[in-house]
Amino acid sequence: MISYNCANQRSKDIENELLTIEDVAKSLKVSEGHVYRLMRQGELPAIKRGRRFTRIRRSDLMAFLDRYTTKRESQR
Repeated sequence: MISYNCANQRSKDIENELLTIEDVAKSLKVSEGHVYRLMRQGELPAIKRGRRFTRIRRSDLMAFLDRYTTKRESQR
């Protein structure tokens, strides 16, 4: 049996999970270059440490998708 606190913590862990550029590109079905472009344009927040360690929080990817979906649906 999973307690509420444990399930709640698991949910927070998933939201804060860090994804690689490759993971995000595969999820969005775009090139890694396009993901970098979204980051440079400020559309997709990223965490950068050093020259090579760049990650994107799953929650930021989901927020990006929500914004994009809302924009697309409102244009119909």
